[in-house]
Amino acid sequence: MKFFTSSRASVIALDVRAGSTYVMTFILAGTAILAVITKLHQPISQSPAFDPPRSSSVETTTKPARLVIPSIKVNAPVEDVGLLSDGSMDAPKGWNDVGWYDLGPRPGETGNAVMAGHLDSYIGAAVFWHLDELKPGDTVSVIDTAGNTHQFRVTSMHSYMTDNPPMQKIFGTATGSHLNLITCDGTWNGALQRYDHRLVVYTDAVR
Repeated sequence: MKFFTSSRASVIALDVRAGSTYVMTFILAGTAILAVITKLHQPISQSPAFDPPRSSSVETTTKPARLVIPSIKVNAPVEDVGLLSDGSMDAPKGWNDVGWYDLGPRPGETGNAVMAGHLDSYIGAAVFWHLDELKPGDTVSVIDTAGNTHQFRVTSMHSYMTDNPPMQKIFGTATGSHLNLITCDGTWNGALQRYDHRLVVYTDAVR
């Protein structure tokens, strides 16, 4: 189930530092990061150990510019997002923008490229409101800054409890070229100020 009220908004944020236990905590913080994952048993000041490899298959000067998903009428600008000072993945500043994790692979490179988007905003639906309507076989396209189009096909979709996301599967190394799309899912818990699930759509590159 998904719903919104004008008093809150949400987005996925993920800590991609390795070697720790993760607990997601969701907070209301304007248009900045609305969700963080608290890392247990490891000081946040340690250097990041999770460094997804880059491939030379795509020009290093290019980066994703737009995400297009025809079946759910998404045609969104892409923001570069990295890590916040606490080690969590930043969120796109625009409700209808998508954030590409720019410390990982670019879409089209070998590995798991990751994009996250808001489910809703203070005033209504946001860019990934209809993400849960995707079906295996649906096409996802990323247009980069050089004008190249990288096509992907949806393979599966999974909804995970907020305290148990498969970090390695989402962000870890891979032999193929994948694009993983993330947003919030499930039921909004007003007391905890968070959704109780996270939706991940997995896609494979079309060669």
